[in-house]
Amino acid sequence: MKGVCFLEVVSEAESFLQACARTEFDLDELTVVALTIEVRAYLGCRGVDCVDTTTYFKNEDHRNAIEASKQFSEILDLHLDLTVSDPNLRQTYQQTAVFHAQYFINYFLFITSVVENVLVDLSPSYVVCSRESSADFRSSDALPLIVEEDAFACRIVAPYCRLHDIEYRLFDRSDSRAESRSTQSWTGGRAPQLLLRLLARSTERGVDRIVYLGGGGTNDEAIAKVLDRINRKATRIQLGPSILDVVQQLAQVVRGRPDRFRMLPAMEDSSVFGDHEKNLDERLADPFTGSFEGELQFRGIDFWECLGFLFQARIRPFLVAMSGRIQSIIEAMDRFNPKYIIATGVRYENYAIGEWARRQRVPFVLVSHGTTIRPKNEWEEIENESLGKSLQLSDVVTVGVLQTPIEEAHVDYFGGPPSLVKAGPILFRNWKTKRKKRLPEAGKPIRIMLASSYKSKGSLRFWAMETPDEYLQSCRDLVSAVNSLDFESELVIRFHAKLTIPTDSFRALLPDTDRLKIDRGGRFLDSLENCDIVVNFSSTSIEESLQNNVPVLLYDRWNRYKHCEATDVEGGARLSPDAVYYLGRPELLAETLAGIADHVKNGSFENGRYFVSYQYPEDYLSRFTDLFESA
Repeated sequence: MKGVCFLEVVSEAESFLQACARTEFDLDELTVVALTIEVRAYLGCRGVDCVDTTTYFKNEDHRNAIEASKQFSEILDLHLDLTVSDPNLRQTYQQTAVFHAQYFINYFLFITSVVENVLVDLSPSYVVCSRESSADFRSSDALPLIVEEDAFACRIVAPYCRLHDIEYRLFDRSDSRAESRSTQSWTGGRAPQLLLRLLARSTERGVDRIVYLGGGGTNDEAIAKVLDRINRKATRIQLGPSILDVVQQLAQVVRGRPDRFRMLPAMEDSSVFGDHEKNLDERLADPFTGSFEGELQFRGIDFWECLGFLFQARIRPFLVAMSGRIQSIIEAMDRFNPKYIIATGVRYENYAIGEWARRQRVPFVLVSHGTTIRPKNEWEEIENESLGKSLQLSDVVTVGVLQTPIEEAHVDYFGGPPSLVKAGPILFRNWKTKRKKRLPEAGKPIRIMLASSYKSKGSLRFWAMETPDEYLQSCRDLVSAVNSLDFESELVIRFHAKLTIPTDSFRALLPDTDRLKIDRGGRFLDSLENCDIVVNFSSTSIEESLQNNVPVLLYDRWNRYKHCEATDVEGGARLSPDAVYYLGRPELLAETLAGIADHVKNGSFENGRYFVSYQYPEDYLSRFTDLFESA
């Protein structure tokens, strides 16, 4: 009698092994399915064999899931009415709710697909999973709305077993898992999520009020650097968490210069914001207590029955908390009266400011922080249209600043903002003149960096992104390939912010190697400066690499997705030098890396000629500042 056990979080795995020690279950007759890499690492360190999801979520499942995700999102957008009476914010809450609902949907589609494929393939006599825990139902207003400690798979496994008349056995899960969300590399709650940087310049130059919406870090520095070309003495002011902080910062900076700044009067009575949150909470009650049961079914399982409670527990509190931040910011915008808004994305508060800007007829300028492409098939079209709605395809953007020809092709296909400016790599800064020579120093290893995006279970996307287990398998392939190279080489795996697994646990999932470095934190462009080859599946780092003359290998062992035009690698032929290569065969990975490394050593990429088709001319950068010079 053989069974299957599904484990999603470490606390489940810990409780399951304790149940086995009490002889409640027999490990020898169970196939254990680890639904996350964290569980794989936990079980592996304890010598417990398990299978991962790569065998049970393949390209056909990506196609089916991305189509279902689009269909479910359209149903929610049509029937979930969250428009509010404030004319400035008619779509902000609707957009945000559907955006996050799609991540709940994607999680549901992924788990449902894996569960069905496992059970069809193994035909077990029974299924083991954990009982629901009270911690699963906790409310939160912080991002991400699904975290690694959440365990909802049991809510999908149980109805599937009931539907197909499969016996399922339950074990109690410990609630000892971390309740604090502070360990996540996200910011949320009522702390402000956006940074308003006010760049002022002298009135005689034409522009005296520019507002930049950012999140801190590399993007802010890049925008500021380019805007310094307008006025190298321009002052930046960070808006703090309250209007009072704004006034204090302005007062410190102005120092008798009222001609350059508009003072924001202090708002000591913030009760208006509390009233707004209360009213919004009441406004959101009906849509979130409604039911979509029966309308969102996938493989016979009802999404709303399994995860509908998350709308009340997670999305509604997040929207209410966001509303307070929005009202503070809108008040600041009304009083500061900016002439331009600059943003790197259009979600959350930024979308609200975009709605405000549209009503006030203030130009909303977007310099995209992400990468989008011209689709080559229907699934890439679904994905890139969805991604584009928070970037250049957003209906609140009035001026789209294009950084690369790849982005231009995306906008040409879908249509974009009313005004477009080809400006070059403002965020993907091109600092070729500051780069070290591409020829590696004598005795220094060739440095290869994996920089693919990592999508956690709370941010899953299909087809154009790898699942967590697919990402891990690509890492394993790359470690093995670098180990086999017969020249001095070093592999750097650049951790994405969403990859929160401890470094030691992640290393335990990889082949043994003394050539690996984990790069966690800091600026990607700093890492890129010391890199010779970038390996990637899908990420903005592809475009950043190409803008800085670093060759890219698109490694797609799944034979699914080619991010941009590239030289297809065929076995047995010597590689010609090129900016981008595409490889879909793991057995050729080491050979391909060696071929690209030869061109690096020989200086083939020194003059940058292979990268020209992916870049705008350097003098295009002035077109961005010309937007404001001509005002």
